[in-house]
Amino acid sequence: MIAHQFSTKLSQALGRETLVNRPSWASKFTIQQRAVPTMRVGRCLLSGDAAHVHSPASGQGLNTGIQDAFNLAWKLAMVVHGHADDTLLDTYDAERVPIGQALLASTAKVMNTAMVDTSSGETGDTEHHDRGFMRGLIRSMSGLSIAYPESPLTEPESEAEGEAEGEADKSPRPGQRLTQISAADAQSPGWTALRALLRAPAWHLLVFTDGTASSEDRMTAGTSTLPAWLKGVTVSRHRPEGNDCGVWDPGSRVRDTLNASDGDWILVRPDGYLSARGTGGDRLRVALDRLTGLFMREAAPAGQATSGADA
Repeated sequence: MIAHQFSTKLSQALGRETLVNRPSWASKFTIQQRAVPTMRVGRCLLSGDAAHVHSPASGQGLNTGIQDAFNLAWKLAMVVHGHADDTLLDTYDAERVPIGQALLASTAKVMNTAMVDTSSGETGDTEHHDRGFMRGLIRSMSGLSIAYPESPLTEPESEAEGEAEGEADKSPRPGQRLTQISAADAQSPGWTALRALLRAPAWHLLVFTDGTASSEDRMTAGTSTLPAWLKGVTVSRHRPEGNDCGVWDPGSRVRDTLNASDGDWILVRPDGYLSARGTGGDRLRVALDRLTGLFMREAAPAGQATSGADA
């Protein structure tokens, strides 16, 4: 049967009779597009190919599976260590199911495009279309455009804050990746130090100061008693002293690329995505109280000390 099918197709394509001998072994590969509607049911959690099966076109399965695993791993770790209730695991489902659905759509589009017969020359400006398609495909394959703006862990900006930033602001917003930077910026002293700190799979609070005592004091009320699951990091143009857990940003590349000013803060998840950003201690306490109320055991206001907290 398979030999006959190949003989027929080759004969049609080559324009002459072609005979394919019977293979000693062969199997059929059928492209399937399937995804589960939920990735968590009680203590059962799915990731990778167990959650979404699709065409191998564009090779996105491995990246997506690793992203699933990392997203789930840091949340499981918080639950295991008692820093979160198991309701935190519901956010895994909320964040990753839409990604799996988008994956199926993109791989199906690749297959449909690859299987289009362009030999008739009736497809218009094929070269221009291909360039645009490839740009979108590469961005999708890289996973760099993935964001969680609708996640329960994302604190949305108010309309006033969004309007204040303006359309010209290209800095990351809540729900997006923090490190949307060029190769040159990544090698700057500030970003080199910050990227090293962010390799630790923990929540980080970035606080931007000018290094003066008055600037530090303005944020003390909001950062001196952080929850045990959160690490505070100051970002300053001045070199940190002693054992201060800070980032020296002498060229201001960190604050410029993040569009941050003195008194601003950014709350970063263990996977490098922004959970919230704002200005001042009052706004920070509101964001921390919201997160604590969402998934923390024995929720308490962020201004109250939690055992084991380090600022």
